Amino acid sequence: MRKLIQLICICLALFSFSSCEKDLDSANVSKITYFPVLTMKGDQFVTITKGATFTDLGVTSKLGDQSGEVKVSGSVDPNTIGVYTLTYTSTNPDGFSSTTQRYVGVVDPAVSANDFSGSYARNTNGVISVWTKVSTGLYKVTNVGGSPSLSVTVYVYNLTGNEIKVPLQETSNGPLECNPAHFDSSTQYSWIVLNASFGTALRTFVKL
Repeated sequence: MRKLIQLICICLALFSFSSCEKDLDSANVSKITYFPVLTMKGDQFVTITKGATFTDLGVTSKLGDQSGEVKVSGSVDPNTIGVYTLTYTSTNPDGFSSTTQRYVGVVDPAVSANDFSGSYARNTNGVISVWTKVSTGLYKVTNVGGSPSLSVTVYVYNLTGNEIKVPLQETSNGPLECNPAHFDSSTQYSWIVLNASFGTALRTFVKL
């Protein structure tokens, strides 16, 4: 009887050691997870004239060497003037997501005659902001805040007449938008920059 008990104890000890060994082996196994890498087809900032057809070129997602699924939220109404945001999201099997946005400006056809390109000086300090026309109703603007120490570039839409819109967008200094924003005349504009690094004063710029 004593030998039988000893034999059972030995078996239990061996089983316990084997289980611990398996647990240690499992703990040392590493797992690779691939974060979604999104690639946008076409431009991130685009315009169409009111009534025209908008075709979304889409976004692709890669998880390592595998393709990932991309979900799109948002829509564009080509018959209503405004700036629309399309958000693309891809999530890997472990629940990690990547997101990017496309901005679509639906503009009045009449803005094709406008050209706000040029250099503008902030009226309080003379710091220069440069507007470059990208396409009908779309501009790339340097130094949005007219700051002598922090130059941030944004994209600006001219929707109709002198109306301009700086939609919430990711910049070199984080999320930024300007609201309100408008041209007081063809040679002067004003806006409030909404960003953690800028104050909420109205900033006015005059064309040189």
